Amino acid sequence: MSNDNFKKTLETIFKISEKIDNICSDIYRNIEQTNMDVVKVFEPYIQPKKNLDKLYNLYNSFLKAQETISNSNQHIREIYGENINIKNINEILENNLLKILRNIKEEEDKLLEYKGVKIVDSLLGKSNLIKNNVIEKILPVYFENLMNKETDEEKMKEISLFLMEFTDQKMFLGKYSNSIFDKISYEDIGTDKKLLLERTNYIEEDFKKLTNTMKGSWVILMLRS
Repeated sequence: MSNDNFKKTLETIFKISEKIDNICSDIYRNIEQTNMDVVKVFEPYIQPKKNLDKLYNLYNSFLKAQETISNSNQHIREIYGENINIKNINEILENNLLKILRNIKEEEDKLLEYKGVKIVDSLLGKSNLIKNNVIEKILPVYFENLMNKETDEEKMKEISLFLMEFTDQKMFLGKYSNSIFDKISYEDIGTDKKLLLERTNYIEEDFKKLTNTMKGSWVILMLRS
């Protein structure tokens, strides 16, 4: 069903809902001075009204989510192209990529109560695909910048928090650990004493930076939980 048809359906539902409201108001005015059981009188109207309200809210939430998700996807493609080519950490934040993905997640959360409805499940599937495709492009850029002395620590902290929220934490921390071990491995040093000394001098500084990055992210994540 097209957006135009959805809007027409919404208008119809809203008009019917208004008519029921008017009927209920008229009945209530007629019986409020009597001894009739108000609840029993309203029973034929209450449930249909609730169902219409719920249907109206469903369509309203669906259309808003559909618009946000579609616009977000279009915006991402305009910036990064069809293949979502993310070059560095800075542009992730400069282009508000994390905010865009959070907006998509917020709309998804609003639709969760309607899960099981065909149109909702279809939209959630498309939304997850968009979100996950972008996250898959962020992850390698993030891991490439771990222990990079030129990378801003606060920016890495912000992206760490996002990734711990939006990915499987066990998977993320596993990749994080493997990436660290790869970067500090001594296997490539061999008998090169100069390289060994240089690597040892930097390791304390690198671990301090990594600890600050992850510690800050975990604290913020715990406060938000």
